[in-house]
Amino acid sequence: TVDAGDGSGQVRYAALPRDQQAKGLKERLRDYAQKVYKKTKTVVQEERTDVVCMRENSFYIDTVKAFRDRRYEYKGLTKAWKKKRVKAESSGDKGAQKNAED
Repeated sequence: TVDAGDGSGQVRYAALPRDQQAKGLKERLRDYAQKVYKKTKTVVQEERTDVVCMRENSFYIDTVKAFRDRRYEYKGLTKAWKKKRVKAESSGDKGAQKNAED
């Protein structure tokens, strides 16, 4: 039995209208959660649909392109200096070897 809320006393839960059943259940659940988990606020998760794709944002595009360009430049320079080092080692020139290693 549940308090009817209108001062008429106790009423069976099944005899209450659906909205009052839902209200009573929510209230009891809130009280239970408050006692057991010390939590009163209910967190609602909602699905968002208006998310901006990173591919559409010019900042991300520019950042990725700049990183790619720097990487290719670095790889090219590494390859060029490796060739210079190998050439200096094969020629036996100590000054050129030191310059290529630095």
